[in-house]
Order: sequence, then structure tokens, then C-alpha cells
Amino acid sequence: MILNNGRWRGVRRRSIRAAVEAAVQPLENRCLLSNNSVFTFQAPQPVTLASDDAQSYTTWNYGDNGGTGLGPATFLEGSGGSIFLATGGTSIDGGKSFDIRGGTLGQAMTRSILAPTSQAEYTVSATFNEDNTNGFDGFNIKSAPGTKFADNELVSFGLSNTGGDFSVVVSGAIDQTIDLGFTSFTSLVNSTIDFDLVYDTNAGSFTLGAKLHSDASFTTVSGSLKSAGNTATTLGFSAMNTGNNQDMIFDDLKITTLPTAYRVQEDALFAQVFVTRTGDNLNTPFNVDYTTVDGTAIAGTDYVTTMGTLTFASGDSTPQAIIIPIIDNHRIDGDRSFFVQLTNVTSGFQTNPPNVVLDASPATVTIHDNDLGFQLSQATYGFQNNQTATFTVQREGITQGAASVNWSTLHGTATPGVDYGTFGNGWEVSGTVNFADGQASATFTVPLIQSSFTGGRNFSVVLSGGTSGLNVPNATPLVDAFVTGTSTATVALTSADTTPPTVIGVHLIGPKSSIKSVRVDFSEALIQAQAESTTSYALYAVQNDSRFGSGARSKVKLRSASYDAASHTVTLVPAQPLGTGRSYQLVVIGAPNAGVTDLALNHVHGDATDANVAHNFSTYFARGSSITYTDHNGDRVHLNLRKGYMDLVRNSQGDATLLLLQQTVPGTSALSGTVMQHGPDADGVTTIDTISGATGVSDLLHHPPFNVTTIN
Repeated sequence: MILNNGRWRGVRRRSIRAAVEAAVQPLENRCLLSNNSVFTFQAPQPVTLASDDAQSYTTWNYGDNGGTGLGPATFLEGSGGSIFLATGGTSIDGGKSFDIRGGTLGQAMTRSILAPTSQAEYTVSATFNEDNTNGFDGFNIKSAPGTKFADNELVSFGLSNTGGDFSVVVSGAIDQTIDLGFTSFTSLVNSTIDFDLVYDTNAGSFTLGAKLHSDASFTTVSGSLKSAGNTATTLGFSAMNTGNNQDMIFDDLKITTLPTAYRVQEDALFAQVFVTRTGDNLNTPFNVDYTTVDGTAIAGTDYVTTMGTLTFASGDSTPQAIIIPIIDNHRIDGDRSFFVQLTNVTSGFQTNPPNVVLDASPATVTIHDNDLGFQLSQATYGFQNNQTATFTVQREGITQGAASVNWSTLHGTATPGVDYGTFGNGWEVSGTVNFADGQASATFTVPLIQSSFTGGRNFSVVLSGGTSGLNVPNATPLVDAFVTGTSTATVALTSADTTPPTVIGVHLIGPKSSIKSVRVDFSEALIQAQAESTTSYALYAVQNDSRFGSGARSKVKLRSASYDAASHTVTLVPAQPLGTGRSYQLVVIGAPNAGVTDLALNHVHGDATDANVAHNFSTYFARGSSITYTDHNGDRVHLNLRKGYMDLVRNSQGDATLLLLQQTVPGTSALSGTVMQHGPDADGVTTIDTISGATGVSDLLHHPPFNVTTIN
């Protein structure tokens, strides 16, 4: 193998696995000694956890389940595309392959790994039949399903426009690329790429190999996962290149364990550990003694202490099994391990003869916990009574298989039928929370009745019972399920908040040559999902004479909106940086049934005189050393800053609320401006509420024609 630019080239798939197995295989499972007779523990064999071949399907649709060890397909974000089977010339093997078509907005899905493990090898083949790089096409492994492809991602691999040179893009803790020699989409289309990902979530590391399907050797990169200690439970699939002809075709998916220890289910009754005999002296009979030793698994609680003797007859080299009974302890205690130790060897009347070597290190046996518990995510909840009270129930222990738990309310100072439940119905509210396979948390709601009262009222929600079914190969269908942890939560009710949130500040972020993002400050906490929806905002590039929303304008696409709950701020990122020297209009949607709301579901308040009525909030902004705009009277205002640049924020009427001077040079920078009557209502005078950053700046704007309230 040759190390080329930090990557191993010329590595075959078998070599990738061998290198990783050698790195993670504990010393006790490797005996490098050689003698006449050597007794060692046989290394645990790799196990196929999951596999799926499109040949086994007649059709393929959302929610279909098949293959081995994988949950059903779950649709994520994206629309306008489809998931189906490719056949004939468009498939990878000429028969059938899976096909995700991007459509107009892309397409993504997940499938759960029914028996996840911290170390595994994930192989899959894909054809990227596309002619653009508007988004990411490929695969990832995730610690939990999420609602978007990138949620809970540990590492992703495939094709993305971040590569820039038609390379395979690998995104772990950092982004890396694998160059397979593509120089254009013409050379990429219909080319099949084989991927081989070996990951260790405990160590937080991975190695990815990629090659053309027709090549013999992989090119690999190694790196760190985005987080360590979170087992990969879910596979993600993404076709976010948009367009009717953008297809990601894949097939021959397989996940194989890379075990460092013998592994057994808690309800498997017993574990088996094998001892092998090697060497050039196979004609002598031997007896080998063994015993179990506690680790995190405790004898009498997790397994039965086992000791005994293995007999190897003359000429016998068949591996011998040590059988240890396992105890199903009905506790949520996670995976635990114990050890098996070889203690003595005898031949005739001789103990531990010098020509015999015993494996000096023990074999490790890991018991996989099969117990499941339910608990409420919080011990206390608080709601205003114009909301629907939503409660989250979490699964402890395993998350494989469907599960359910019952819930009910219990009155305190709050009364059913008066404060919660159905108005006039005095019965407590109850129901059942159902979990899908692989789902770690679920919610239930209790309707609240809006009424006017002072002080606070309270009631409780209580969990009870619990059932679960497990769908894992070679495992018992039913597991132990019970309520544990926080089974009762107190709910505090207060009267409804009718004060809407307001925008208290707008800040432009980026270098002086462009605006990379806009931060909007709000007066109170917001509902995150609506605050982070780009549909809650509208951004326009406007002409300099634009006021009252008039004038020519063109819509600017927003790439993302991110909400910081601690500071009550939203950062908006446009698809492309905004230019300087021109004006932009930002609208925060506050119309009823849409846009930004506070936690009491009050919509953002704009510029209306009635503070309790929702209205859109609108502002204008610009950046540059020279800025021209029109105020509410129709006056044409021109500002110029020598040595530095300006950020200007205006209200919905067009008047300046903040002029921020940046990168000024004391004693050198100078601010000047003119006001010209431009419209029929113009009066040749304009108002600027605040000029900030003015220290050391000469020739500040004065009255007339500028009315400046505050200079600092």
C-alpha cells in the first residue's frame, strides 16, 4: 500500500476490514506465540446485521420493509421526487436496484438498523445518474432518525457541490474528498461507485473506501465522526439534486459487525466461547481448565459462574465450546461484559507442561440488554392555558421493535372539564403512547381549556403499564417493558399571555464588501420550528426610491434561518451574499395562522397601532460607504462616509432608525450627506433616530436638513 496525500491507495476491501480488525481486536483474542501445542480463544466471527438486495422486491414504495435486519423506509424532507425500483439498463446489476429520484425539491429517507452495534462495516454500491450538483446525493449513518437527512448525522458520503471537482465527498468532523478521476458530469453519469465504510462509534472514527465498480482497489480516507459514543442506529439516503432526471440508484447494501468480543442477547439462555488447539503436537491428549470472571456483568445477577475442563483427545484439533448460562435479570442496566479465563492444562499426570502455551488473556463476553423502560422527559411542565399541553415520553434501554405505554391525568388544583380535557366533562383524560420500531421518544397531548384566573393551577400526568415487541434476527420477540424513572410529572397552568413578540433590533453580519447574514432580535422567546422556517420571512432587493413597500423589488432566496433560544435571536442566511450600496427589504411574517409566534402562540407584532393584533414587521437595510434612499416624505437622502462604511436600518415607512459607522479612522473619517426634495410631499428634511460609532468622525450630520436624535 502507498500513502498518497494522506490517503491509502490500492487497498482492497478485504484489506480495509483486516486493517480495522487488527486495530480493534483485543490482545486477549490474538495469540502470536508458537509452540508444540497452543490453546487460544477463537476470535468471534463477523455477523451480518443487515442486508438488502433489490432482487427480492416486486415493487418498492414508501414504508416498504424487506431485506434482513432493517426497519421500513421512512420519508424525510423533500417532495416532488419518488422512491421506486430501477430495472434493466438503469439498474446496477441489470436486474433490479433501488432508485431515489430528486424531483423538484429533492428526496430523502431513513431505515433503522434493528440490532445496532458500535463497530461495523457498511457496504453499498451507487450510480449517480445526474447532471447538476444543487444538493447532496448519497448516504449517512445517524445516531437517531430525526426529521431531516442531516439530523443526528455521524458521517455522510456521496456527491455534493462542496467537492467542486466531481469527487466523492466525505463529511465527518471535517469534510474530505476522494478523487476517482471524474472531470465532468458526462464522465460521471452511469458510473457505479462502490463504498466501504468501517466505523467505530465508541472511538469516534471511520475509514471510507470508494472505487469504480469495475476497479479492483479502493481509495480510502480516515477521520473522526461528528460525535463519539453515539451508536449508529439509522441509515440515511438522500437525493437532493433537483430535477426529474436526477437519480441516485443503489443496491447490495450490507452491514457486518467487527466484533471484539463474543456477544449474546440477555434472553438467549446461554453463551458459547470456543477454544482452539494449534501447533505441531496434536497426538498428545490434553485437558484444559477454564473459569468465568466478573467484569461489569456480575455472576448470579447477569450470568452463572461456570468452570470446568475441556478435553482434547489425541489428534483432535476441533474447537471446543465453553457454555455459560445467561440470566435475564429484568433490569435496564445496559450492556455488561464478563470474561472467560484458561487456567491450567494437564496431560496425564503433568500439569502445565513446558511445551504447552495457554492464551494468557481472557475472552470477553458481552451481554446485550433486552430490557425497556418508559419515562417522562421532565418532572415538571408549565403551560399557558391557551395552548395544547404536549408531553414527551422517552424509551430507556433498547429502541428496537414497536412499543407502547399508557398515560392518564390526575387533578390537583386544576379541574378536568374546567381547566383541561373537554369542557364540561369532569372525567380525567387518558390514552396510549405508541412507539414505532427504532423510535426513542414519542409525544401525547392534553387539551387545555382557556379561562381567566389569577395565580396558578396544577394537575399531573402519570405513566403506567408498558408493552414491547422486538423484531431482531435471532432474538426473542417479546422483551421486558415497564415504567421507570420519571413516571409522574406535575403540570403548572397560568393564564394566557396576549402580548405579541416584537422585533427590537436588526444587525447586518459580514465583511464590508457584502452582507453574509442578517440577525433579527426579538423581545421574547419564540417557537423554534416557526422561527427557523424560511417561509416565516421574505427578503427583497429594492430600488432606492422604495418606501411603504412600493417601488420595484425582486425576491431574494433565503438559505436558512437559525434560532438562538438563549438570546431570542434569529439569524437569516441568504442563498448568496448580499451586495453593498443598495437597499433590501426584510419582512417578518406576523399574519394570523402563519409566521413567527411566541410560546403562547401570539404572532409577531408589526407596525400597527393595536399592540394585540398580529401584523407583518417590515424593515429596510443597506451597507456601503455611499448609500441613497427615499424617506417617508419622498425626500431623496444621500449619505457618504470617508474612511469606513455604514450599516443603515430603516423602518417600514422608510425613515432611518439606526446609522452604524464601522471601521472608521479617528480624525480622518468624515460623514456627510444631502437631502433633496423628490416627491410631492417632500419637505427637504429627514430624520435619523441614532448614529452609532461616531467617535472621532468629523462633519457629522446636523440640522438642517438632518434631524438626528442620538449620536454616540
